Amino acid sequence: MASANYYDLLEIPRTASIAEIKKAYRNKAKLYHPDVNLSSSSIHFLILRQAYETLMDANKRYLYDLSLVSNSEQLLTYTQWKEIEKRKIRNEEEKKFQQFLKQRDLFQKSFYFIPAKILFWSAPVISYSLSVFLIGACIWLMWTLHPLIFFVLIPFLCLSIYLILVTPKWRKEAKKYFMGNNPVTKL
Repeated sequence: MASANYYDLLEIPRTASIAEIKKAYRNKAKLYHPDVNLSSSSIHFLILRQAYETLMDANKRYLYDLSLVSNSEQLLTYTQWKEIEKRKIRNEEEKKFQQFLKQRDLFQKSFYFIPAKILFWSAPVISYSLSVFLIGACIWLMWTLHPLIFFVLIPFLCLSIYLILVTPKWRKEAKKYFMGNNPVTKL
């Protein structure tokens, strides 16, 4: 079962069609399948299966043919490529995180930190108060004038709902800049 490449393993030419690959795989699978041939190990069948899957997929076959033709280093497998990409992403995230920490330290040492911290603590109260006021005013106007005025007041109701929903989100993001003494988890 030792062979130089998948084509030799399946005993087909490199120009074999999909039908020829299927036929050759079926013939070889009958010989090496663990349920049929108890004397052969399952590793033979797994190699045969890998050859079949590679040659049946046009993209994988193209890359495999390139690796056979090129005398340079072997092409990476998908899992190797995936690990390399994950490492790149982790390194980029680490760089961004370090840059964030530097920016946060500069901000905390700046003149704007104290006024921003006061605004950070008072803005949610202002936002929620404005939202409640807008909803109350809209309800009062609809009650006193006419219920159809609701259509005129829709933008104000939407603004108040938006403020209620967005305030916790921006506060969570802004909190990263103000809580510098505590250990910060990675972004």
